[in-house]
Amino acid sequence: MTVHIASVMFDANQRTLVKGTQSRNLEPKVFNFLTALLAANGQIVSRDQLIEKVWNNRVVGEGAINRTVSLLRGHFAALTDENIIETVPTQGYRLIACLEGLSKDPIEPVLNEITATENKKSTWFFIKVSCVITFILLFLVALISYFIKPDSFTHSNTLSLISAPLIALNGSEYKLSTTDSGQHILFHHLDENNNQAVYLYDTKTHSKKRVLTDSLATINAKGTQLVYATNIDKQCSIAIYYVATQKQQPLFTCDEIPTSLVWGENNTFYFTKRFSKSHPYQVFSYNVNTGRLKQITNPTSKNNTKGDFNFNYNRHTNQLAVLRYINDNQSHIIIINDDHILTEHTVDLRINNLLWHPNNNDLIIADSASLYTLKTANSHYSLLKKLDFKINSLALLQSDNGPSLLISNLNAVSDIAKYNIKQKTHITWQQSART
Repeated sequence: MTVHIASVMFDANQRTLVKGTQSRNLEPKVFNFLTALLAANGQIVSRDQLIEKVWNNRVVGEGAINRTVSLLRGHFAALTDENIIETVPTQGYRLIACLEGLSKDPIEPVLNEITATENKKSTWFFIKVSCVITFILLFLVALISYFIKPDSFTHSNTLSLISAPLIALNGSEYKLSTTDSGQHILFHHLDENNNQAVYLYDTKTHSKKRVLTDSLATINAKGTQLVYATNIDKQCSIAIYYVATQKQQPLFTCDEIPTSLVWGENNTFYFTKRFSKSHPYQVFSYNVNTGRLKQITNPTSKNNTKGDFNFNYNRHTNQLAVLRYINDNQSHIIIINDDHILTEHTVDLRINNLLWHPNNNDLIIADSASLYTLKTANSHYSLLKKLDFKINSLALLQSDNGPSLLISNLNAVSDIAKYNIKQKTHITWQQSART
């Protein structure tokens, strides 16, 4: 059975999505998920129905369903820019793309046959694995009970880190920022031909829109404005982009593109600036309403041309956390409120990114490939998560289920291709870049 979903052909027999010379092999659960959506014929498929049809009524968490739909969206995103799957809040999912070639006969038997076959193969394996996992858990509980005293456990608000690709374009994605509602994500994209663009991603419709080119930008809390820096005719300038009207308002010229841009409160944004390449970066603020430019930090220029190169703003406390370079093994973090330094923290790490914790007044800090939490009350920091890829930037995404940590990975494109030896042709099978 083959069905055209928008511009993509779904081959149920081969379990693939195909467009032109590109194809994507679907994982078993992803295939079942898509088949269940097709069987609904445009109607909403609830999470309970998905658990029944895709997971055969096995107990699965929200994370399993979210990962499956993210993988399916990633496959479609690699082949087309069209919207395929709609998330209906509190209800479920449905296909919103145009379908061609879908038979009037129910597609349900295809799914049932596949599910029955998989169940026969996996039942005994599932039982064995369950026994092993139960034994390991019992062993770990006994070990923890023996070595750790009950009073050593303390309550803490932590982020639950679940790896699930959200955006996947061919190329590199970097420099993320989000709105307070969590509906929009701004990200920068560099394709394989070194063409740079700024995109807005809608988390409700799972659609993306290119809004700027050759620019560094950030979105404000309400999602109404972007502030961006760009080079036009080799002249650096900073301007405002209004999302609703797509109009642009020039603000002032600059000597070079800032290393970082962040919105604050009262239509004020922060950016980095240096007087020359031999001077360190300093943090400045600019109020769009009054046109007031103000210097916020003043790092020493002695053996330090990097200076204050990154920062993050806390909209709840109106505090600015500034990351200052010391050397390859140490970093300095300054907490500022109303031009006054509240606290300073030195960590024995080469920190590249920082972000305010969503549940308290602590910071999430990151070196090249690890996440840490920094207690602003006592400068104590501890490992939160070690990742297997290089961290480019961090952002916080709010949703009905709570906050999520977005991490962009700036890696060179590393595709896996299928090569036909007889025909001497190849097609891209998997693409690596993603947020």
